[in-house]
Amino acid sequence: MGRMRFPVTVILSALALRAAQLSVPYSVTVVAGSNAVGDGALATSASLLDAPGVAVDGSGHIYVADAGDNRVRMIAPGGIITTFLGGLNSPYGVAADAKGNVYVADLGNNRIQKVALDGTVTTLLGQLASPRNVLVDSAGNVYFSEFAGHRVSRISSNGSVTVIAGTGVAGFSGDGSSASLAQLRYPAGLALDTAGNIYIADSGNNAIRKVSGGKITTVLGTAGAGALSTPTSVAVDAAGNLYVADTGNQRIRKLTLPVTISTIPVAAKDLAFDSAGNLLAAGGAHVYRIFTSGAITTIAGDGAYWYRGDGGPATSARLHSPSGLALDANGNLWVADTANGRVRIVTPAGQISTVLGGNGQLNSPLGLALDASGDLFIADAAGYRVREIVGVQGTLLTVAGTGTPGLGGEGLLASASALNAPNGIAIATGGGEYIADTGNHRVRRINSAGGIATVVGNGSAGFNGDGPGQGVQLSSPSSVCVDATGNLYIADTGNNRIRKQTPDGMVTTILGPSQLSAPRGVAVDASGNVWIADTGNQRVVAWTPAGMIVVASQLQAPVGLAIDPVSGSIYVTDAGANLVMNLVPGPPLLTEVATPVAVVNAATLMPGPVAPGSLLSIFGSGLANAQVLFDGQSVPLVMAQDTQVNVQIPSVATGAVSVVVGGRVLLNAALSIVPSAPGIFTVPGGTGPAVAANQDGTVNSDANPAVQGSVVTFYATGIGVGAVSVQIGGAAAQVLYAGNAPGFVGVSQIDATVPSGLSSGALALSVQAGSAQSQPGVTIAVQ
Repeated sequence: MGRMRFPVTVILSALALRAAQLSVPYSVTVVAGSNAVGDGALATSASLLDAPGVAVDGSGHIYVADAGDNRVRMIAPGGIITTFLGGLNSPYGVAADAKGNVYVADLGNNRIQKVALDGTVTTLLGQLASPRNVLVDSAGNVYFSEFAGHRVSRISSNGSVTVIAGTGVAGFSGDGSSASLAQLRYPAGLALDTAGNIYIADSGNNAIRKVSGGKITTVLGTAGAGALSTPTSVAVDAAGNLYVADTGNQRIRKLTLPVTISTIPVAAKDLAFDSAGNLLAAGGAHVYRIFTSGAITTIAGDGAYWYRGDGGPATSARLHSPSGLALDANGNLWVADTANGRVRIVTPAGQISTVLGGNGQLNSPLGLALDASGDLFIADAAGYRVREIVGVQGTLLTVAGTGTPGLGGEGLLASASALNAPNGIAIATGGGEYIADTGNHRVRRINSAGGIATVVGNGSAGFNGDGPGQGVQLSSPSSVCVDATGNLYIADTGNNRIRKQTPDGMVTTILGPSQLSAPRGVAVDASGNVWIADTGNQRVVAWTPAGMIVVASQLQAPVGLAIDPVSGSIYVTDAGANLVMNLVPGPPLLTEVATPVAVVNAATLMPGPVAPGSLLSIFGSGLANAQVLFDGQSVPLVMAQDTQVNVQIPSVATGAVSVVVGGRVLLNAALSIVPSAPGIFTVPGGTGPAVAANQDGTVNSDANPAVQGSVVTFYATGIGVGAVSVQIGGAAAQVLYAGNAPGFVGVSQIDATVPSGLSSGALALSVQAGSAQSQPGVTIAVQ
């Protein structure tokens, strides 16, 4: 394949972008949470989320497909685990051949990936129907099952594809006849015996099928002692004994010839043999080794994918959907680690530990609040209660709620009053607490004597305008906070509003649906600025006397907020990213000037949404010495000249971009970050002939068109994380490779086969990545 040549001249249309100005920039740092899964350490202390695939190569390396974590892990013979291949989409099957090549059934991307011994990754076959498992024989033929395609096929060493079993229609038929005319239902695991017979875990039919001499039979699972439930894997040892991952029954079955059936008490999803003949079993969060003696050991997985890290750095810990936050006078940050059912604390030194939970004490802690005495209040939504820890790690009390969802007890003791999924808690001025009683569509107050009463909401979800508190409607209020003068602020989530109740009981809307989407967090600082986790819009905003300011955008699911009164920094939980972040204010921006600056996709030369890792072009004047910052962090320039610089968007970015030259801020903008925003590089710049090479490495052009059935290579940016498909002349083209272009930053190389039956000439070329489509008007020459 020829390497890409960028066009020398780039034509820029007159574009100018202006964004809302921020008087103070905020940098984003992570203070708790990580995606660490134990790489570089013993596999027994690593975390697996859902491992349905395992294989062994000739050197003793064990490969584990972790479908839940979208990666393949490798365990070296010494037991150290690393990530072998990432960026996948629900990889299920994995196999290794005699040459050391590794094959991955990338189910979510509908393709088979091949990783060569030198690390080169190529797409062996794409556009499949959920490839579930993969197998390689001694001759290098690759077998794969299509889970949603209800068939098993073989890729020969010459690249030809043959259906081995299944018609593509789900069912059960064909025993005793041709396997290619038989019906399978959701086939999964595959195995070969020494005679070349193929065994298929026909999971939807609860059977193991055998293909021998082109005919299919059922060998296990139909009835009696050998009955199976959703078998997902099958393996054959050197003696011809059959092992089955009887997944629905959470066990392994062994069929010893001729008909003896026994059980191994291990829940497994996939099976393989090591060089010593021991059975390896991948079972979700663990991989086990079952010795020929019958002994069973765990070789990978600590069973703690979502929760780990206590006693160590908070930035190495795992959180699961964190929500509420509270900051105490000593600088300790309290975190509601919601899906882990815990409250954890991060010290000023950055160490994390669990204060409460993990033993059934909490169900789903969401809101947190600290009173002046340092007591912690917890809104435990799924526990239908508000709990209190008296003193640090002190006595645990129930403040409100009976543990059963409901509504009652108005005017009575809060501890005898039912709540319904309380999400938020705040300390009231003058004593007591406010509760966002989310499921009851109310805000209730516990007075200093322990009695409870509704202060906002009539109990009916909806919006009927503003007015006296007990007459207005709320819709699933999620969070509450109180300012220094006793005003109550409510994140009225279902109504897409922030509501304010003054001490006289009147409720008004301060921000509404035109500005917010499903806000779940609200906090107020000492100056009266209101900070909002604008969850549906994936951002944090501030409501100030000057209006609304966007502080951080393109988060995944911001929920909880806490304000440091000393530094002015804002802590925010991102439940979608499983992180706690700190938004730290920097010095005032330098002089901002009105010089027109355009930020565009480097391929399309158009503004719009951009994807992480894609290449941007920034046009203006005097840019040769420009500094480009994303989220306050400088990024290297891929190319720089007086009128243009090219930069790659960081893989993790909120979209806040600044361009600074000699102390002048030429641009301070908020880009829209999306998973995929593909653009194809073209010769004229944006539209027209694609920058492409024919199969012989020569440049594609009208005078040198590609032959139908041959492979063409072209280049794009913004592919992101979506599955890639290509159309040429309106017809689907088989994608052989879609990945990083060697030697180019932010550029993807796409190899595709030109479909047959097309007309000749300059035909439309398009790429779809995920749900995003490349720009129109791109062509490639075909004959």
